[in-house]
Amino acid sequence: MLLNKKHGVLTRFTDRSGSRPALECIHVAKGYAEAADGFAILRIPLEKGVEDKDFPVTPGAGKNTIKEALIPRHSLNEAIKSIPSKTAGWLPIVGNVRVTGSNGNIVLSTTDTETSHDLVVKPYDDTFPDIDHLIPKHRRHGEKGTMVLALRIEILEQLVAAVKGLEAHGIRLQIDKPAKGTISAFGSVDHAVRVEFLDDDLDAVAVAMPMVRPIEQKPERKPKKEAKANEQVVE
Repeated sequence: MLLNKKHGVLTRFTDRSGSRPALECIHVAKGYAEAADGFAILRIPLEKGVEDKDFPVTPGAGKNTIKEALIPRHSLNEAIKSIPSKTAGWLPIVGNVRVTGSNGNIVLSTTDTETSHDLVVKPYDDTFPDIDHLIPKHRRHGEKGTMVLALRIEILEQLVAAVKGLEAHGIRLQIDKPAKGTISAFGSVDHAVRVEFLDDDLDAVAVAMPMVRPIEQKPERKPKKEAKANEQVVE
């Protein structure tokens, strides 16, 4: 299996309390990589269109193909840092970390086709929890019981900066019932969202505007032609 730099963001979703070893790892299986810390979950599919067999052979790579792995956070960070930078003659396949197995260990391999880096990782004696049931199923717009809010990344960054600057504990989003006539880019909230900061001594408030697009107007139907006596209207 192959991981790339985008999968590095998973390390930010791993547990750091030291009480749950499996959650300190990135779990790779079933075509995706995932991480959870007890409060948040992130799941990223493995890249399609690239094959493990196309990755250049490295001296320390394992000979065994593995279908599931628990990779410690610090190990994945180290492997991703060793992915070569894009240079002349750079091949897309080397922009990945290859995950193989060897003598019961996990091997994370990177290479620029001339030099290589094989990191041997001792697997955790633990099992990553099944989090499928914790991930809400994707629902279509308008499906009963579903309200979706889409915010631009710039808005999210502003809110995060505000939380840090105000030294608040988090935020609370107040989402009122959507008005008719518009829908968000990916759901149903079409109006300003009230944002309150979680701090007993703080009375600050923010407003976030969702991504909105107008509902497509259907063309007006022409009125049916009134039939005269003994005539039929054919449509």
